[in-house]
Amino acid sequence: MGHERSGTTMLRAMLDSHPDVAVPPEAHSVAAMLRGTQPLDLDRLLKEFGADKYFADWQLPASGLEALRHDPRIRSTADAVAGLYAAYADAHGKPRYADKTPSHLVELELLAERFPNAQFLHIVRDGRDVAASMITMDFGASRFAEAARTWRRKIVRAHRVGTALGPRRYLEIHYEDLVADPERTLRAACAFLGLAYTPDMLSYHRRADELLGGLRHTDHIQGIRRPPTVGVRDWHVDLSPHEIAVFDGIAGTGLDVLGYPRSGLRRSPAAFAEASATELRMQARRARRVYSRRAGRRIRAARGRSRFSAPAPAGTWTSPPEPNLEAEITLADLDISVVIPAFNAAETIGAQLEALAAQDYPGSWEILVSDNGSTDATTQIVAEWAARCPRIRLVDGSGARGAAFARNAGARAARGRNLLFCDSDDIVVTGWVRALASNLETHSFVCGPFELARLNPPWLVEAKGTTGTDGLVWFDDIFPFASSCNLGVSRDLFLALGGFDERIMVWEDVELSMRLFLQPVELHYVPEAAVHYRYRQTRREFFDRARAYGRCRPQISERLRAYAGTQPSRVHGWRNWAWLVRHVGLVRTRTGQARWLWTAGLRVGALEGSWLVKRLYL
Repeated sequence: MGHERSGTTMLRAMLDSHPDVAVPPEAHSVAAMLRGTQPLDLDRLLKEFGADKYFADWQLPASGLEALRHDPRIRSTADAVAGLYAAYADAHGKPRYADKTPSHLVELELLAERFPNAQFLHIVRDGRDVAASMITMDFGASRFAEAARTWRRKIVRAHRVGTALGPRRYLEIHYEDLVADPERTLRAACAFLGLAYTPDMLSYHRRADELLGGLRHTDHIQGIRRPPTVGVRDWHVDLSPHEIAVFDGIAGTGLDVLGYPRSGLRRSPAAFAEASATELRMQARRARRVYSRRAGRRIRAARGRSRFSAPAPAGTWTSPPEPNLEAEITLADLDISVVIPAFNAAETIGAQLEALAAQDYPGSWEILVSDNGSTDATTQIVAEWAARCPRIRLVDGSGARGAAFARNAGARAARGRNLLFCDSDDIVVTGWVRALASNLETHSFVCGPFELARLNPPWLVEAKGTTGTDGLVWFDDIFPFASSCNLGVSRDLFLALGGFDERIMVWEDVELSMRLFLQPVELHYVPEAAVHYRYRQTRREFFDRARAYGRCRPQISERLRAYAGTQPSRVHGWRNWAWLVRHVGLVRTRTGQARWLWTAGLRVGALEGSWLVKRLYL
């Protein structure tokens, strides 16, 4: 175990090269599974294992999971997790197993309790080198001062918990020692673990292709292709005197705990100010996370008690939409209906229909384009495609303005038992229908990721970020939501809930996800079902879209308050207002201007939404 960028990948490669030890790729879902307090449900747990993107990297044969189902030794979630690791070791012909997951550094206490016979080998590295490396990555802290504080918090906590476990269960080794004298350091580690040292452990770099094979993200761990090397990163060279002084001010106690000497540089007023501001900023961020988690716990406690625990009076804008009992609903006699709302989409809908027409789903299915009153050539293009592809048909969704109305009209006209929603300006990947449809056989509500590079210029992707490209997206850490451009749901469930709320112009998918979450219905993530997503391209469109999202946030928050008796923080947006003031200079570049306009649009929209709900949301 160890902090990110501390040599954990190299240590994993060394241990995995031992003939008696198998170390699978990272498994970030384990801690969440172990924290659960519900009785063991092995079928559910094995289903989660099989669907988890991290466990997919293990490439474990299906027989390995199936064997766990009939193992009488499995009586708890911890037993099931241990059995999974043992199955991985068996598949590689080794008697012992280990875990290498950096996020487990802050879960040491939990892991020690759940696995009382486990030993913990903690690799530590000078925090200044760690922070200098972290800010070059596309994950973790992007500011040096924040990376320093994160390192200090994790290291000090792990050292305290590990020391309390005693020398039989906890050992720290230094990265610097491992690369300077690898054999001596590995011999000490093997003695601690009860292993016989073998020279094969130093030949790990010759197995790099095997160790990296099958992993989704490997750009940041290519270092295992070389043997232990001193001086790959040197904070004396990489950091400025100001950064060194900032680190000493923020994370000096972490250096002291691990035995690394401080620099001795005098801290300037600027370094003191940056260190203090970082502490305040991250404390405020932590307070917001704590608030959101508590709100999430209150909401989860209310799930399933009734339709909603505290519903608003019927007919008010905070009340949930009611099923349209008067509308004509088509009999479901197909497996899948793909619903596409369209309004003046002549420039883009052809590419989406082409991608859908080429799908390889073997079941019975159809494609419905629900036109919301287009005045361009959208309907003519759809008619031309319908003549070539019989499963495509045009639906009149022009009775009211908005994508939500068009989607609901398409859902009522659909013949499929399950509904898939996508948009007219995106492009689904090959196998999209098959991936979502197969998962809807065991789940009622599914979604997939975005792919951003194909339809957007690099500067826009950099400005907007990669949210939604890898894993579920959450509303203020309270509930996960699916985007209506990549969503699948049981039609009976969708219609029973009243479909999308037609009173909301954007974020109707977030509101629907909230109602499904409260039922409770779990949202299942399907990584293979990607959509090439198109951002708004002009500055005006970019700002207006952000403004619309910001306007809907207070409405969603108020509905949470009406439905479940809790809500996200109403004042966390002050940080974004401060960011806008500090970073007004970003407008000089195209990327910076897009970031600034997006943030400004969200904040302006939040004030407009506050006026609508009569409660201030910053």
